[in-house]
Amino acid sequence: MINKLKIINYRKLIPYILFIVLTIFIIATFLIISNGYHAWGADFALYINQSKALLNGNVSGIHALNKFGLDNSTLINYSYTPEMFPWGWPILLMPALQLVGQDFHWLKLYVILFFLGVIFLVYFLYSKKISKAQCLMIAACIGINPILINYTKHILSEFPYIFFVLICLILHDSIIKSGNKSFGKLMLMTFLFFFASIIRTEGILLVIAVFITYFIHWIRQNNRREYLTKNQWIFTFFLGYLFFQLIYQIALPSGIPSHSEHLKFVSLQQVYNNFKASVNSLSYCFSSFFDHIFIFLTIPVVIFGIVSNIKKDTLIAIYLLLHLAILLIWPYHESRYVYMIIPFYYYFLVVSLSKLNIQISKIKTSFATVFLIIQLSFLGIDYYNTIIPQVWHQIVNDGPETPDAQDMFSFVRGKTKKEDVIVFFKPRAMTLYTNRKSLIVHLDMNKIKLKGNYLVLHKEFGEYHQMLSLSSNPPEWLELQFENSKFLIYKVQGS
Repeated sequence: MINKLKIINYRKLIPYILFIVLTIFIIATFLIISNGYHAWGADFALYINQSKALLNGNVSGIHALNKFGLDNSTLINYSYTPEMFPWGWPILLMPALQLVGQDFHWLKLYVILFFLGVIFLVYFLYSKKISKAQCLMIAACIGINPILINYTKHILSEFPYIFFVLICLILHDSIIKSGNKSFGKLMLMTFLFFFASIIRTEGILLVIAVFITYFIHWIRQNNRREYLTKNQWIFTFFLGYLFFQLIYQIALPSGIPSHSEHLKFVSLQQVYNNFKASVNSLSYCFSSFFDHIFIFLTIPVVIFGIVSNIKKDTLIAIYLLLHLAILLIWPYHESRYVYMIIPFYYYFLVVSLSKLNIQISKIKTSFATVFLIIQLSFLGIDYYNTIIPQVWHQIVNDGPETPDAQDMFSFVRGKTKKEDVIVFFKPRAMTLYTNRKSLIVHLDMNKIKLKGNYLVLHKEFGEYHQMLSLSSNPPEWLELQFENSKFLIYKVQGS
């Protein structure tokens, strides 16, 4: 009897032991492949600048600098970028910046902590819904995915956002199942829902999902008045959310463009293009062995999982459906948008496949378990092919932290006036590193003369958001001031 108890206790420890092994594996991978560089981009720069503005009390100054770039740039699709990002991620970055400064090696480690948190919370959320073995395999599929691991090199908001969405779902489940709807717990849950919505604007979908969930529950009731009486906490939740949003809107400039402004770009062709792009992005995330046809075939399987489990997982199902709808209709697509649905896509795929049992030798198991084992095997090969080469050949991304870029920024800081305007293909990065006004001028040479004091060209980016062709035969009003192996800096004469 004692031996049996020992065996049972030991088995209970297995998930935790495997989780520790997975965590060590991910951290070791990060420490081996990470460096202090960051790829070119602009979103990370604005997030960091907003966080610094909170620390320095210069929110209006950063707002003005970024708004200038948006109002004066000539690149058409640059206009969908907000004047300011939601403040959730900048707020979370504050302690990291205060502690380590703008050291990208440590800032990436901070992102890794949220990534690890996502893996842990995925297991915690689903462990009471599906088997623990399947939960561990879903967590592992996310944890060893080379696409997601490599994405932790970017100081962006996707992983912190998923982390808080999962916390919200877990706390909601806990409050409903325990029946403990004390005011303190409700306010904590409400604040977390609010905070998720100010990390990324998609967070509002979670609040909308709560409304739809309880509206559906209310519609199904025979005695609707009694249902409302028993669930008055719902009104407390929504009033609390509105209160937090009101304080937030008063305290900080959101600068978020109304999404309705961009609905004019929505068309059936755009929805079709987004569908194809999302399927391709999702297939790339699952494994290089799966093409878009395979992922296309999983869509009805996931939909079946949602429909068959809608009563049990109404909130998660509606949130996923809303997020999928946004992926289709939002007129701009990036692969990273898909990362935020992966934990939920996996779950409903497994729920659906678990309804099919198969016999392997003398072992009866679900098709979901077999699929996850195959998926982990393919991801292991992808990991070997993608991550291991980075161990032997450290990849240094061309970006703002390279020596050439730092020399260029140093020249701009030292040789230009604070009021000068720098024409550059990444304005927000220029502003972060030099505290100068910056904008994009594309396809219109005369706008450089009208809008800028200096023109900075990257030799290796061609005509991408810049006019490198000017360097082969610069007009007389451009005077070369600086050159290194990557950059050219011209002064605009007469500006």
